[in-house]
Amino acid sequence: MIVEDVQALPVSVVVEGAFVTPAMAGVAENAVWLMPSKDEQLARLEGRNPGGDHSGLVWGWELVRGQLEGTDARVIVVDGQTVEQTLTAVEQRFGALLD
Repeated sequence: MIVEDVQALPVSVVVEGAFVTPAMAGVAENAVWLMPSKDEQLARLEGRNPGGDHSGLVWGWELVRGQLEGTDARVIVVDGQTVEQTLTAVEQRFGALLD
């Protein structure tokens, strides 16, 4: 259902979810993936739940990164970035499409 829902949305849409994978959403010129590095992801998970079992969420991160490898996907690493910095990076990626 998620795949069909995403595909039915207008062109200008932001999709967010722990397991919206490239295989589900597609890798296209109008897509960008906002990803922390693995070290940053682990630090964030540990910060939210110290000593917890993060294996499922790490698996999801690895799944998405693995599907992005070897593609022309646009990936923005968001380690230490503010929301404003992330928005600027996205705007720079899509400058031609936003004009």
